[in-house]
Amino acid sequence: MGLRKSTSRILGSVAFTLIIGLAVACDSGDETQTRASPSPTPTEAPTSTPASTVTPRLSPTATPAPEATRSAEPTSAPAPTLRPEPTATPTPTIEAGVTSGHASEIAGVWQGVNVLPGLGELALTVSISVSDGELNGTIDIPAQNAFGMVLTEVTFEGGGLRFVLDSPLGPAVWEGQVLEDVVEGNFTQAAFQGTFRLHRASDDGVASSGRAVEPPTHSREEVSFQSGNVQLAGDLTIPDAEGPYPAVVLISGSGGQDRDSNIFGFKTFEVLAGHLAEMGVAVLRFDDRGTGGSAGNWLEATLQDRANDVKAAMGLLLDRSDIREDAIGLIGHSEGGLVALIASNQMDDVSYVGLLASPAIPGDDLLRAQQKEILQTSGASQGYAERAGELQEITLRAVRTGQGWDEVEAATRESARAQLEGLPEEVRKGFGDIESYLDGVVLQQMASIRSPWFKSFVEYDPRPDIHALDIPVLALFGDLDTQVPVASNSTQMSEAIDKSSAPSHTLAVVFQANHIFQEAVTGAIEEYWELEPAFHPQFLEFLFDWLAIQTGSP
Repeated sequence: MGLRKSTSRILGSVAFTLIIGLAVACDSGDETQTRASPSPTPTEAPTSTPASTVTPRLSPTATPAPEATRSAEPTSAPAPTLRPEPTATPTPTIEAGVTSGHASEIAGVWQGVNVLPGLGELALTVSISVSDGELNGTIDIPAQNAFGMVLTEVTFEGGGLRFVLDSPLGPAVWEGQVLEDVVEGNFTQAAFQGTFRLHRASDDGVASSGRAVEPPTHSREEVSFQSGNVQLAGDLTIPDAEGPYPAVVLISGSGGQDRDSNIFGFKTFEVLAGHLAEMGVAVLRFDDRGTGGSAGNWLEATLQDRANDVKAAMGLLLDRSDIREDAIGLIGHSEGGLVALIASNQMDDVSYVGLLASPAIPGDDLLRAQQKEILQTSGASQGYAERAGELQEITLRAVRTGQGWDEVEAATRESARAQLEGLPEEVRKGFGDIESYLDGVVLQQMASIRSPWFKSFVEYDPRPDIHALDIPVLALFGDLDTQVPVASNSTQMSEAIDKSSAPSHTLAVVFQANHIFQEAVTGAIEEYWELEPAFHPQFLEFLFDWLAIQTGSP
């Protein structure tokens, strides 16, 4: 198939943002900005928030937020409208670590808000699951670019729900009562006290295209496989038809993503696997290292390590008699597209490769472009932008040379301190001992930017691997993607593919689509959870048409 392009309005910012982990307030006319200070960590960044709606950051020590999905950043968005403060309900005393026989009743995705008196609302998405009779959970906080953070305690007893998130500021604790599909109760963290209200997210199993994404159209088999000395776990979705089947391996973006790539209740990979199974394609998706059922640590895994994991997943498929070994492809989202490129060129058994919102420029250039976009769309002052740029450059230099880390650590600490000092005094008091808080912020940030994963990302240029492709290629971008800029990435992708030996390629831009290919209005990360958890119909059309050609499916 030849080149297929959609012209579109070009805008966006990259999927790998630079944050320090602290939401800050600014008074009108003050140069201090209401945003996280830029620091090179590929993950989502917060949007501006007026002083009246600032809330403390709830991020775990040494656990950077993954991409949203993983892999990152925002456009400016209207300030949230304050709602009446919900009435706190008394919370029962709940013994930590105890779950009841009704644990399955609380499992699912819950969305809502935290409310702190005088500070405003903070949107939350909490995902709860049951494993071996125990409750597990993660929390997404979009305004603080925090996704997939693991809850250390989840208990449900006598109608009372309790969950805890560890952070540099101290444990953030939610305790409330469950009444039908609503949870309402109290929130505490350090000196902060407030309320929260969550409602169960819709889960009807039908996407906007009208296609069912759950059985009876397919079945799902849990699988495990070995990558070096790391055991990985995942799901293989099997079409409800006679095999053998063509197959794809889905590869997630940056950060520790589970097999579903769950972003604000939108289980992107689970839904995509259902769609593909309907057209007769088997799908293997797996938990990243250190996530879900997989061992290891994603921060310690380089892009090459991730490619090795994908090659091991390919090996599992090649060993199965119900899979067509001549029709196995890789489909990667965001950073997962980079991993797909590396793996494709290191295996003879990959038949085709799909790159969804995947970067086509070097990692450090991507981070620079991202930061520029973030600051422009959020209305940062020139002075602030210059200081942010300086911090970014000394960090990128340290990553490449291995020198100057003391300077980076000091600059990171002072940047976080400056933001704290911009907060109203009554809010600042809630952080307790400032130096201890800064210790936690710096620890978290340095753990990410000094990791093997981040160094491999910064130094990777995808263009040589695109040039080396000799299999059919699909590259899709969303025109409202605020995480991987369409302007630079789609152009570089097109030029690189033209220099390759790919026998065919399709490159398209999906109108009104964000980074995860939802039908969007602004493309801002904070909008994700408000949108229908479904893919843009045009995205599915492009993907289905291309896969049908590669696999011979009807």
